[in-house]
Parts: sequence; C-alpha cells; structure tokens
Amino acid sequence: MAIQRLKQGDVVSKPGEEDAEEIRQVFAGLSDGLKDLAGVIPELIQSSLSAVYSEEAAERQGKAVAAYYTALKESGMSEQMVERLTLDYVISFRDLLNVIQDAVNAESGSAGKKAVEEAADESSDENEETSESE
Repeated sequence: MAIQRLKQGDVVSKPGEEDAEEIRQVFAGLSDGLKDLAGVIPELIQSSLSAVYSEEAAERQGKAVAAYYTALKESGMSEQMVERLTLDYVISFRDLLNVIQDAVNAESGSAGKKAVEEAADESSDENEETSESE
C-alpha cells in the first residue's frame, strides 16, 4: 500500500464518502425507474386479467377440460374417476386464478382492485353483446 502525500488544496474525502454518493445515485435511478413502472403496472394487470377472463379464454379452457376428460375416458378409467379428476382439474384452475387475483389485490391495492373490476366489466360487456347478437 503506497502512501500518498497531500499537497496544499487537495480535497480529502472520508473513507466511504464516494461509495455513499454512488449508492445515492443508484437509488435515485431506481426510484425513477420504479415511478415509470408504477404507471405501467395497472395497464399490465388489466390486460392480463382481460386475457384470462375473456370469452376466448373461456372457450380455450372449455376445450382443455374436454380434451382432459376425453383423454381420461380413453385411458379406461371408470366414469366416476374421470368425473372426479376432471372436476379437480377445473377447481385447480379456478383456485390458481383466485390466488393470482388475491396477489394482485394485495400488491397493487386500489389499482389492482380497479383493474380486476374493469376486466370483469369488460368480460361482462362482451358476454352481453354476444348474447344480444344471437
């Protein structure tokens, strides 16, 4: 370790001052990034929930359940076992959606709740439009 002699007028910083300033700059950058992200999160939540609760998503889920049921039947299982496993499959999907929705509500507070409500309203509106056109 070399010792450096100071000259008159040299600025001496305490150990760690440079590190503290660097950390302040990093946190300032993170803060700005989080502010930008906060504006995007409600839109992301709404679009994600709309994708899950849309008419198309329901149709895909129905097809998945039918395919699952058919595969179980073709495997030779009893009707009672097929029905039980199919019901468990549907319930597990519903429970997963509930966990996601609860997490969104807990993490996002009112923004998450508003996004969930808007997604449900949009889905309801789409279903009403479909019913009216039939």
